[in-house]
Amino acid sequence: MQAVTLDRAAGEGQLWAAVDRLIDSVPNVADLHVHRLHLLAARRLRARGLPVPDDLAEAERSAGLMTLAVPSVLRRIRAACDGPVVLMKGYELALRYPDPALRPFSDIDILVEDPEAASRALRAAGFQPTDFEDAHFEGRHHVRPLVLPDMPLVIEVHSRPEWVSWSPPPARLLIDSAVPSRTGIDGLLAPAPAHHALVVAAHSWSNLPLRRILDFVDIAAIADEAEPGEIERSAKLFGLERLWSLTMRVEDTLFADAPPPASLRFLGGAVLEVRDLTIVEQHKRRLLAGFAVLPVHRAIPYALEQLVRELTPSRGETWSAKLRRMLLAARHAFWPSSAHHRTL
Repeated sequence: MQAVTLDRAAGEGQLWAAVDRLIDSVPNVADLHVHRLHLLAARRLRARGLPVPDDLAEAERSAGLMTLAVPSVLRRIRAACDGPVVLMKGYELALRYPDPALRPFSDIDILVEDPEAASRALRAAGFQPTDFEDAHFEGRHHVRPLVLPDMPLVIEVHSRPEWVSWSPPPARLLIDSAVPSRTGIDGLLAPAPAHHALVVAAHSWSNLPLRRILDFVDIAAIADEAEPGEIERSAKLFGLERLWSLTMRVEDTLFADAPPPASLRFLGGAVLEVRDLTIVEQHKRRLLAGFAVLPVHRAIPYALEQLVRELTPSRGETWSAKLRRMLLAARHAFWPSSAHHRTL
């Protein structure tokens, strides 16, 4: 098949047609769930006149209710907080989809100048803390999550976006260059399109490099709004030039039949497959991914950093708990990761 490049100037139609083709090629609904494509898959099944499984239909209903609830929650957030409030990812990206209810999300991510002050203001306005205690989130990219009673949405108040470890996150620039949110809520902002595309790309890389296909759909949807060359200039400024180049090449492979980039040998061919990674594949990807996007002299320290992270307890975890978790992972080395995590 002759390779073609995704024509971002051709508008949204080409992207969604390419996503439909990708979904049609996946026989296993569970794999679509792993890559967060299940809501788009339900729409596609209906369009083809095929039955929608009960679990997908239930996910559609939940997503529809979630989407209806978000604007009122955002208005309460905007009213409670002083200063700029920048809505990232999730619902802001969903507004680029044919229907916002087709893009799954379970939280609201906002970037503010003073997360602690914003959290106090939100608590005073009726939002309640959830998850671990406040101290668990000290030094992290967001403070303790909040919820509204009887609302399924989690609110994460960020000091910075989740980012790769080899470059500093541009939190101040994201706030200063923010644009009005597509929600239309007065005073609510969103990252500039070029910056938002890079926020998604960096987030996709930060925990498990190129973790799921939905990230590529998000990036393609928001990147269309940036001026030509703007994302590349920002990527160079943010230290993400090679990461962005690889992301674009993988996107063209997924959606436009372009040949896969050679650097994928460090990540494994599963990047191009809509399936669940095994535990071994996840660890391999974390350890070797830096060689795909960094010079060797920087990729080696990055790999060592990942190795230390893999072998030491998470924050708040004891060594005995870590050892038990490692032994379980060794026994499940070739299990799909979702099955392993269910046992945890």
